[in-house]
Amino acid sequence: MVLHQLIGGDNGVYRYLGANGAAALGRFPKNPGCFRGAPPRRPEDPVPVPADDFAFGDELVYVNCEPPAYTITGMIDFGDWLTRSLDCQGYRVDDTKGMAVAFVKQWMNTKAMTGRFCVSEYFDGNPRNLYGWAEGAMGGRSAVFDFATHFGLQRMCDDTGFDMRQLDGLGYTALDPLHSATFVDNPDTDLSPGEQIISNKLLAYAFILTTEGYPFVYHKDYSTEPGCYGLKPWIDNLVWIHENLASGRTLTRFAGPHVFVYERLGQPGLLTAIGNDGWNRHTITCPTNFGGNVQLHDYTGRHPDIRTDGEGRATFTVPSNAFASGQSYLCFSREGIGAAPALVPRSTTQVFFGAGDLDMAPALNGDAIVGRIWAAEGTRVLAEFRSLLDPWPQRAVIAVEVLDPAGTSLTTARVTASTAVPLRATIRRDGWHSFKTTAAGLPSASGVPFELSVTYTAPQGLAVR
Repeated sequence: MVLHQLIGGDNGVYRYLGANGAAALGRFPKNPGCFRGAPPRRPEDPVPVPADDFAFGDELVYVNCEPPAYTITGMIDFGDWLTRSLDCQGYRVDDTKGMAVAFVKQWMNTKAMTGRFCVSEYFDGNPRNLYGWAEGAMGGRSAVFDFATHFGLQRMCDDTGFDMRQLDGLGYTALDPLHSATFVDNPDTDLSPGEQIISNKLLAYAFILTTEGYPFVYHKDYSTEPGCYGLKPWIDNLVWIHENLASGRTLTRFAGPHVFVYERLGQPGLLTAIGNDGWNRHTITCPTNFGGNVQLHDYTGRHPDIRTDGEGRATFTVPSNAFASGQSYLCFSREGIGAAPALVPRSTTQVFFGAGDLDMAPALNGDAIVGRIWAAEGTRVLAEFRSLLDPWPQRAVIAVEVLDPAGTSLTTARVTASTAVPLRATIRRDGWHSFKTTAAGLPSASGVPFELSVTYTAPQGLAVR
């Protein structure tokens, strides 16, 4: 959610196309009074760190907007529209360091955004400043990206002389793990010289996917598509470890110049060792919480099984980080854990909005496709068409149909008043299913604005049969 910066206007004037493609008919137009700058623009809002509020395009103001509250109302309505259109589960809120705190908190707690997951981009490497945002300014409403841990991991991965003891208590996560969103890289750091991690990224992923915090995986690191870094097989393994083994608080078990070992104390238990020595292996003995004479398995597949001694200590050898491969890490837990996480189907509810000042037209006389979904074979679709025109025109009627991928009608409902009309259909095969309106007797120019709410279940993939 980019709530702070716009680009493409004409000296602070923004106008948008209507549903019919005509200029200056779109919703939420903006004028110079919406932005900070010299008059007729407005003074800067009270932001957390004015010195770090760097200009990037036209910067919206909320507290100092003219007319008052115009941008607040417009951006809240935009967030509500987007959330309901996509059934958003949560948000990454961009550049919160440059926005008024009161507005950000209000936006997160209003309309459809209420209660959904939020993570703030508050670009700061000081854990105390991140704590001030997440706990002080937001009162725990939003997680915050842990830039302090990112820059610590950058040093670990790229500096051959890095002392691994610096991982003990690293970053904001060590201060407030419940609100810390850890990451290795993101589209901003990856493309910014001096901010990205260049070497040994898997060491960083081993750290964030086995310690506390809410870890984020960067698509370009994960994907095997051209131009991406192709770390998918190793990240998949670490994600499995995170989901199945990593729980409970973290306790440091060994900290040396080249090796750092820590344990997650929740069940079933996880002992992780990370090394950065490019030449030598290191044999470590450390206490654990597993108990005496317990068989442990390395779920990275790099080390033979081990058994704790009578006092619960584990002895193992951390491989060298040969050729800067970033694979010098081990993850031990109790043997015999192998089940894949269950995939639980989740239905989603999307709302298609039709209006003259949006990108989708209102219902008009004649035929029109007003939305489509990709639904899974054997599932049910529940839809509701609601007219927003009151009073309803005499003799007006709208037929609403659900069409399968071949264009065959699965069900039809008739709208003859300003009430909600339900539609139900069973999906016969995967693919795009469309919603079609056929109308007569409507106001010829304005049509009928509407909301079409659709609840459906998508398949796991988008393969077409």
